Amino acid sequence: MLLESDLAMTLRLDTLEARRAFRSRVLAYIWGGLPIIATREDATSALVERYRLGIVVDYEDDVGVANAILQLLETPKGIWRAQFESARRDLT
Repeated sequence: MLLESDLAMTLRLDTLEARRAFRSRVLAYIWGGLPIIATREDATSALVERYRLGIVVDYEDDVGVANAILQLLETPKGIWRAQFESARRDLT
């Protein structure tokens, strides 16, 4: 299923637990080379920002999420190859 997807999203509620959590499904997104939309200020968004794997949006930013979806769908997937290879290597 991941290999047939165009992008991945990991959006969360703004709670202390959510800000501290690491969503392991993000590792599957990285394995699949899926550009990621993530909510700002958690461990997941830190990975997305560090490796430039997608777009980080603010909590409850519906317009930002919609724009991020459109931007990622318009971006050729090959552009992300080097960033995902770097993330995979470092996270192995």
